[in-house]
Amino acid sequence: MTYLTITGTAVLVPSTLATIFSNSAFDLESSDIGWYMALLVVPTVVVTVIVYWWVKRQSWIPRKWAEGEADSSNGIRHIRLWPDAGSR
Repeated sequence: MTYLTITGTAVLVPSTLATIFSNSAFDLESSDIGWYMALLVVPTVVVTVIVYWWVKRQSWIPRKWAEGEADSSNGIRHIRLWPDAGSR
């Protein structure tokens, strides 16, 4: 659920901005692509980082999820959803 918050922010912010800028009041042309992309990318990155920091600060990301477990045989990080799942 916590990663859904971060992913939702990364999707909703540029979508909202694109909807706002698509209004005919802005009268955008093809020459405006530079600042238009900057206004989509920069706020999306900034807000996503802020949301990630906030979620982590609230301790909604368990430490084991954030760190993962390294598997020395293939280098893949495994995430345990339940701490006692391997003991059954």
